[in-house]
Amino acid sequence: MTSKVLVGKILTAHGIKGEIKVLPYTDSTGDFCQIKNLHIINSHYEVQNSRPMGKMALIKLKDIDNRDSALNLKGDIFAERIDLPDKVGRYYINDILGFSLICNGIDEGILSEIVNYGTIVDTYFVKSKNGNYSFPALQEVIEEIDLDKKRIVLNEKELKKVRVYEI
Repeated sequence: MTSKVLVGKILTAHGIKGEIKVLPYTDSTGDFCQIKNLHIINSHYEVQNSRPMGKMALIKLKDIDNRDSALNLKGDIFAERIDLPDKVGRYYINDILGFSLICNGIDEGILSEIVNYGTIVDTYFVKSKNGNYSFPALQEVIEEIDLDKKRIVLNEKELKKVRVYEI
């Protein structure tokens, strides 16, 4: 497991006092707002204040005191794993990328990417020798995520209903 975890993406500056609007990748905006130290463009920032704004979060970083400084911040936001809320039975995207996908005891391929298109359910992308495909990460499809064995066990019947192959 890596020490830095992707936790969000900067959307834009907000207001004139240096706040930034963020799209959190955490389970909830509240979880994101608990993080007190962030990494943006290989620089460390201390969070002075953060608050939810619908599905977004507004954050004020130490030493970012005006709109121009906030506008210079772009891209992905990372946090050290130790700074993240610990949730038993939960995992972060970084934890499962590269896991084997197993269906009926057969290796289906490797989980290569996870994307959320603004819906409740993430989309998992699989690189497979039999053709790359994607599927929604539904509870009916995913039977088990085994962090120790680095594998995800899938329900074949449910996977067949939702799997989309690349053309």
